[in-house]
Amino acid sequence: MSNIKFSTQIETKSLKIENNKKKYNLCENITTKRGRIPNKLKNVKKGKHNNETKDNSRKRLFNLCANSLDNFIRNEFKKYKIELYNLNIKSQLGTSLDDFDKFFDKKIIQIYFDSSPKRKTESNIDYNKNYIQLVLEKELKNNGIKIKILNMIFNMEFRKIFKMFIYDIPYIILSNNSNENYKISLTGFKTYKYHLEEFDDDIQEKFKKNIKLFLKGKIKHRKLRKKR
Repeated sequence: MSNIKFSTQIETKSLKIENNKKKYNLCENITTKRGRIPNKLKNVKKGKHNNETKDNSRKRLFNLCANSLDNFIRNEFKKYKIELYNLNIKSQLGTSLDDFDKFFDKKIIQIYFDSSPKRKTESNIDYNKNYIQLVLEKELKNNGIKIKILNMIFNMEFRKIFKMFIYDIPYIILSNNSNENYKISLTGFKTYKYHLEEFDDDIQEKFKKNIKLFLKGKIKHRKLRKKR
């Protein structure tokens, strides 16, 4: 398959894969789906909605997205008979919108490199990093693998992965010069709709509006208070 273009239905953007001369154009076309926010994402008391609640809900969704992506990646690594440590993004998220923006701009590969195992030792602190580099190199050198899916994913920014998660797009569409499309499912990547449990229309509508504004960069960042 030559001159491949791939899309996940969100926006058009050129994605350069490191150590690979091929370029892939990522096109994603989002259609908003209606749904309700689950109890485990609310973290609110009855009748009370505030900025802290929204921040907590966002962070919970970020973690759900990261865990879902980790399931896909770990499934792929099993094909190479390698078990990765679970991805942990808690220490990388921070607490402010500025922190979230910085995290969203990080590539998946850097997020994994910055994720440490729960029990750090000299032998395991670079475990994920070493095996990720090994597998990505093997994928690039394997002429039998035409679609370097792991290299694609690891070189994407978290922002794109999160949009796929929120708008229920668990796949990538590849197209060639003949306009033939190929749908690549991300096995194990369960999107937002699969995390819905108990519903509350009012909270769901407010949350959906808030998360869309956040993704568009239209939420004002709180200014730090001056010390007295």
